[in-house]
Amino acid sequence: MRANPLQDPENLKKLVEVLKRQLAKHRSSEDRSLSWVLEEAKILDNLIMAQMQLEKILKERPSS
Repeated sequence: MRANPLQDPENLKKLVEVLKRQLAKHRSSEDRSLSWVLEEAKILDNLIMAQMQLEKILKERPSS
């Protein structure tokens, strides 16, 4: 069975960075339609979930 990539802190760090860039690009648009707002919410939701998952994994990881 393959490991879940969302359990790997390095993958999560990369995902957070990608989502931050995606959010910045999205916010640079002058469009503020309903579809823009919905896309903004989707990106933010994914970003928050990835950050929370990363924090959870790092807290559970034994200190070395």
